[in-house]
Amino acid sequence: MTGSHSPLEQPTPPRPAVSVKGREDGLHVTVTDAAAADIEAELRRQLRRRAATFFAGAPVVLQMPAGRLDLALAARLATVIEAAGMEVTAVLPTQPGRGSRQRDRATPAAAPAASASAGGEAVVVSGTVRSGQRVAHPGSIVILGDVNPGGVVSSGGSVIVWGRLRGFVEAGQAEGAPDAVVCALDLAPTQLRIGDALARAPEDAERTPEPEVAREANGTIVVEAWR
Repeated sequence: MTGSHSPLEQPTPPRPAVSVKGREDGLHVTVTDAAAADIEAELRRQLRRRAATFFAGAPVVLQMPAGRLDLALAARLATVIEAAGMEVTAVLPTQPGRGSRQRDRATPAAAPAASASAGGEAVVVSGTVRSGQRVAHPGSIVILGDVNPGGVVSSGGSVIVWGRLRGFVEAGQAEGAPDAVVCALDLAPTQLRIGDALARAPEDAERTPEPEVAREANGTIVVEAWR
């Protein structure tokens, strides 16, 4: 009959904002291109429906939607994951047909004059950037560790440090990166450059470390709480 539907036909269920799958190298949390609030809520829901002991201590690869890596959202999701007792070991943009195989190319160990040439993609560095080491990349950089005094991080885009930032960092050095930011769990660089603006962290021995984000505004660098 014209216009009728087979009783066997069912509407395709919507794709979840987040999928969590176990693999040989740990858990892979894959994020779709949905609203940030929906993504965070779905991640919390999926983690709650599984026993906490099932995930305890598991390494996690967080795969964000293809295209520009939303570092602020990645930071929020990583906070949720780590609060559940897991450790985020990589933050990667998902590419069609590539999946998790991108991890080997996009997660180099920090090394003297370490660099990557993946265009505008973000690169993830696992480990501390020590004195005398330099990490440079034309896109954004995520450091899963500290940046020690004497360490240098140079990025065409943003820099996010899951640890203490006490070395020299320059961000927003590529054309078309006016919104570049520098985020750290403890933002105390010896020198910080965003675009053409340059600043040093104030010397305050009694300061209480807290997550902060720095950005350029009207030729100066402003710092605020990273939430």
